Amino acid sequence: MASIRSTFAAASVSRRGGAHARAVIGGRWVFVSGSNGFDQDGGGIPDDAAEQAHQAFRNLQHALSEVAAGLDDVVRVRVYVADSRDIPHITPVMGDYFAASCPARSLVTCPLADPRMKIEIEAMARR
Repeated sequence: MASIRSTFAAASVSRRGGAHARAVIGGRWVFVSGSNGFDQDGGGIPDDAAEQAHQAFRNLQHALSEVAAGLDDVVRVRVYVADSRDIPHITPVMGDYFAASCPARSLVTCPLADPRMKIEIEAMARR
C-alpha cells in the first residue's frame, strides 16, 4: 500500500533558511519540527525560560492547527533545554498546555541552535 505523506512549511522566522518541513503528515500521524521561544511574527525571544516555554507551546499549537490537529492530539514530545537549571521553570508550563491529556515526554539537556534559545519542543500527534 502506498503511504500518504505531505509536508507543511511555515513562513515563520524559525523556518527561514532551514532545510526542513515545519510538520510532516504521514497518514493519521503528524510530526512537528522543533518549536522554540522565538515570536513567529516579530522574531524576538524573551530572556526568561518560562516565557520561552510559553512561546514555544504557542508556536507548537499554531503548527498543529495548520494541519487540523491540536495539543489534545499530541502523544509524545521531546523537550530540549540548554541549561538544566531552567527545568523547574519550564516543566510547570508544560502542565498548563497539557492539562487534559499528558503525552509521553523525553527531556534532554543539550546546546541549542541559537545561544538565546533556552528550550525547543518537537511533537508527534495522531489526528
